[in-house]
Amino acid sequence: MKILETDLIIEMANIRKKLIGTPANLWLDSVGVDRNVEHNLPRLKVQGDKGERMNSTNLIPVSISTEPSILVENHNSELSGNEWKQVFKFIQTEYEMLMKHWNHEISDDEIILYFSNKYS
Repeated sequence: MKILETDLIIEMANIRKKLIGTPANLWLDSVGVDRNVEHNLPRLKVQGDKGERMNSTNLIPVSISTEPSILVENHNSELSGNEWKQVFKFIQTEYEMLMKHWNHEISDDEIILYFSNKYS
């Protein structure tokens, strides 16, 4: 089981909140469209706490959509309603790039570089 947890972390591109101006760190699925699971809806994960450090213990799935939404009913998040709106606004603004990453048109390195150039 330890190997599976390590693989999960490796298969996520970590986007720090201080880089992109969101209230929480984001985790982008590096496997994206190729993930062999029942849910093929484009998604990313929002870190449930507002800490600066990347923390994979409380990740909340959110749709990559022009109308993003939280994909689980019960979650343990420190984010307020207004902070969730900021996350959703980021996803809407960056929808095209997030979908390019989901569809493997750009790599983890390329999307991180894109965000670094745009938001620095």
